[in-house]
Amino acid sequence: MVKNNVKYLLAIMFIVFSVSVFINSCAPKKPKVDQTAIMREQQRAAEEARLKAEEEERRKFEEAIKIEQERKAAEEEEKRKFEEAMKAEQKRKAAEEARLKAEEEGKRGIEEEKLKEEEEIKPQIAREAEVKVVPQLDDIHFDFDKSDIRTDAREILQKNADWLQNNPDIKIQIEGHCDERGTAEYNLALGERRAMSTKKYLISLGISADRIYTISYGEELPIDPNHSEDSWAKNRRAHFLVITK
Repeated sequence: MVKNNVKYLLAIMFIVFSVSVFINSCAPKKPKVDQTAIMREQQRAAEEARLKAEEEERRKFEEAIKIEQERKAAEEEEKRKFEEAMKAEQKRKAAEEARLKAEEEGKRGIEEEKLKEEEEIKPQIAREAEVKVVPQLDDIHFDFDKSDIRTDAREILQKNADWLQNNPDIKIQIEGHCDERGTAEYNLALGERRAMSTKKYLISLGISADRIYTISYGEELPIDPNHSEDSWAKNRRAHFLVITK
């Protein structure tokens, strides 16, 4: 009886084992995992991430470069505007200086013209203001076509200078005169040279230049109207007028 039970139990166990084996053989098998493919996939993903990070870094770097270039361009533009403003200011100052200079020259020209006009009327004023009771200064004479101070004229000029030194408030006018020979233009220039050489000689004797005026009459006011050597010699002269207030 016991043997039969054992056999029966063994038969059952064999059947169960066989069924288990059959079931396991019929069940779908799990695919085998490919570790190499996984590693490759991980490496590819890591490379893509690295390239993406590098691309992002390069983009940020290019943006920083662009911002720096824009900043430099703005600074250059600001510098250019400043330089243009400086140039404009310099031009304005130059124009202002030129305007002021032109105004100054214009004023000086007006003053010079006024002085010239005054110089032109001084001969007549001097002649009208000459007072006969004031000692008359002696004339000096010149050689033909000359304006050099002669030896005999030096003594006269020394005497005139002494008188002027003793009368420091007096101003004089020296008239340059010529004889009738030569053109009117030439004689006016010669008379001016004679008046100026006389003035320079008086200055060398200590008379202040601002006390002496000069004028040339050329041949217009002869002291002797005759046409002879003696008359011409008298007319080649420097005549002195005393100017009073």
